[in-house]
Amino acid sequence: MAWNPPYNPNYFADGQVHHNTSSLPAGYPAGSVPPAGQVYYHGSPYPPGALGGVGYPAGAVGGLAAGYPAGSVPVAAAAYSPYPPQAFKAYPHAQQGFSYAPQDTVGFVFEPTDTERNKKKLEVKYSPAMDKYVRSVENHQETAGWRTLVYAEQNIQRKVEEDWKKAYLARQPGTTASRIEWRFDLSRMNHRVKHLKVNFPVQLYEDGSVYAYVAADNGAMIPLTDSAGKQEVEGVRGCQRFSIIAELTRGKGEHSWQHAQLFRQDLKPGFFSTDDAHYPFRVSVDME
Repeated sequence: MAWNPPYNPNYFADGQVHHNTSSLPAGYPAGSVPPAGQVYYHGSPYPPGALGGVGYPAGAVGGLAAGYPAGSVPVAAAAYSPYPPQAFKAYPHAQQGFSYAPQDTVGFVFEPTDTERNKKKLEVKYSPAMDKYVRSVENHQETAGWRTLVYAEQNIQRKVEEDWKKAYLARQPGTTASRIEWRFDLSRMNHRVKHLKVNFPVQLYEDGSVYAYVAADNGAMIPLTDSAGKQEVEGVRGCQRFSIIAELTRGKGEHSWQHAQLFRQDLKPGFFSTDDAHYPFRVSVDME
């Protein structure tokens, strides 16, 4: 299958930067929305109060881009201590919407171990082919199962294509939207992010879309680009808590769920393949 749309650093076919502030983990500050009708693109000067420095496309309804399902508008939310999050009724046709139901919440949070604190580095990587995580600094500790170490997920599955000899994460068949979140907390010993690097390769077909980003406790929401190599995430230095979140939508026909894929890789990477080829998803945190 051919790529459609072509590469887009924010993964949306229309080239816009979209935000769904319901993605903010509970307890994260939910910055204010830019003034109506103004557009702030990633990389441009950001006005004070813009959410994560990146605004919504002009003409977006309720801060969501045109083409989102009708009813995707802000809704009132009860106060949540210590921060009152902004809530959005996004993708109302998706099962359970985008509010985590109890069955969606795994609750795992990455925290530095003694070894990682001593070395001031936390690195975790994941392989869909082997379906396991490895914490490189913690004596290459292995944990089986993609869902085991997520904070929450909705409508996500691990797919193995025996015919094409590939493995990846994707939506479950019959769903219109899905989400997955990995959460990190360095606060227990008062560590903070010095550098954050992420490998986040994505494969799109037809009009499938993936929007992946980092949400941090300083209010930043920073888009991740489609990259099999390390990308340094700017704007999170000094943070103690952050999440990596991906939202998968769109696609065409009965196989639409398959048109947005995370971390697609060979079931058996070659002997001389790089470590990134064996573990396409990787998060590396230098602490201070």
